[in-house]
Amino acid sequence: MNFTLTTPRNFNRIKEFTNSLPQTIRLGVCHGLNETGREMVKHTRKKMRSGPFTGRTYRIRGRLHIASATGEYPHTITGRLSRSINYKTYGSARLEYGSTEDYAKFLEEGTSKMGARKFLFQTAKLFDKQVEVNIEKRVNIQIQKQNITVNKT
Repeated sequence: MNFTLTTPRNFNRIKEFTNSLPQTIRLGVCHGLNETGREMVKHTRKKMRSGPFTGRTYRIRGRLHIASATGEYPHTITGRLSRSINYKTYGSARLEYGSTEDYAKFLEEGTSKMGARKFLFQTAKLFDKQVEVNIEKRVNIQIQKQNITVNKT
């Protein structure tokens, strides 16, 4: 991916910790990360289609188009950017989410003539807590499949 948001600097500590977990738990974490990645992509694509958009109105190919304003998700015209939004997981320790389109970086960070849209960052921030929920849910499913008893203290 050309422009991605990744896990924080303590990635190696997270990787060491998850590698020390039993296989059942690691599998649950992987499933949780994948579920979160799918939800993030779906959310971003939906927001790019449906708005709200409050930017400049102009004509493209004979149709009216309302652009996105600073801080909003980019409004889809061709769908190229939307289709390029994806995620990738690396084992049970890392989830990368971003776009393969070159111009995604300009939309995310802005330029001297255009304010930042921060659409990838907004989605990542929105799903910050959801990733924990998804991991916990998927780990519990894996534990139930293996008929393992866990004592919560």
